Amino acid sequence: MQAANEIICNAAAIKVLLENDWNYLTCTRCSRKFVGDDGDPWCAKCEAKVETPISRFLLLFEVEDNTGSAIFLALDSEVQKLITELSLYFPSNLEYQPLYAPVYTVQ
Repeated sequence: MQAANEIICNAAAIKVLLENDWNYLTCTRCSRKFVGDDGDPWCAKCEAKVETPISRFLLLFEVEDNTGSAIFLALDSEVQKLITELSLYFPSNLEYQPLYAPVYTVQ
C-alpha cells in the first residue's frame, strides 16, 4: 500500500552527481553531522567530543523518464540498500581505479 506522502516514479538513473560531498561523519549519540577543529571532532548538539564517528552517505542522482529529467536525493539508508543490491551484481574481484572518470577492472 502506498503512503499518502509517497510518490512512485518509474525513471532511470542516468548519472550520479559527485560535485558535492557524498559522505559525511556523524555523531554516534545523535546522528548529526559534526564540526571538528584541528582533527578534534565535536558535536554542538551533544556538546561533547565524538570519539568514534559514523560515516553516512548522501547521493544526488540525475534521473529521467519519458517526460524529462530531475534530480533525486538518496539519504544514507537508501544508499546503503543500493550498495547492498549493487554488490550482488558485481563480482568480488572488481577493482576500482580512481581516474578522471570511474574505471572498473575485472581480474
